[in-house]
Amino acid sequence: METIRADGRPRTVGKETVMTPWEGQFRDYQEREGIRIPICGEVAWVLPSGRLPYWRGELTHLRYEVGT
Repeated sequence: METIRADGRPRTVGKETVMTPWEGQFRDYQEREGIRIPICGEVAWVLPSGRLPYWRGELTHLRYEVGT
């Protein structure tokens, strides 16, 4: 997985909620505890004027919990 997209996700514009295209991009895959996962990512609104990132992150700690 490198990119995920949605045609419309709720975005607050002033006092209104507007359905807006959205995407997440992920990179720098590494193996951690036997599973290959992305270490860095960014999510953004896709506006007519271009991408508007609102979150960027980098994995610094990982803890798995397995339910039964």
